Amino acid sequence: MSKIEEFGKYLLLDDIAEGGMATIRRARFLDKVVIIKMIKESFSQDTNYKAMFIDEIKNSFKLIHPNIAQIYDYGESENQLYCAMEFVDGKNLKEFADKCSFNQLKFPIDIALHVTIEACAGLNYTHKYTDRFSGSTPNIIHRDISPNNIMISHDGT
Repeated sequence: MSKIEEFGKYLLLDDIAEGGMATIRRARFLDKVVIIKMIKESFSQDTNYKAMFIDEIKNSFKLIHPNIAQIYDYGESENQLYCAMEFVDGKNLKEFADKCSFNQLKFPIDIALHVTIEACAGLNYTHKYTDRFSGSTPNIIHRDISPNNIMISHDGT
């Protein structure tokens, strides 16, 4: 558990995940709980990475779909690129699968099908997305579909 600290306009609450390129923290902004993806400083200072990150965020920022975590904000604070996104109150698919395995249970087929259909609906929306203002199609391809990146909320969405 990390200590509560300020990060720009956000109040960082606790750690969610740590990766090679970023740290994911749960945070608070006004009365909203969000996720802050904080890009490590070495990547944040790399001009090529910075351009790629900002381009990816600008494309993702436009996406509004129930199966895609909404991006609320992005920028740079304390020499780190970041994006603030919707907090999905739940667990990722890997955590569910691991729990089933730990308890020697098979992952329920009806839940597996539901999660697959919903994930595909979000991906379909993304792949077919057309910007309403410009008419352009950014041809977004999600390059990291994995059980770690598929969130299931406590209410089942």
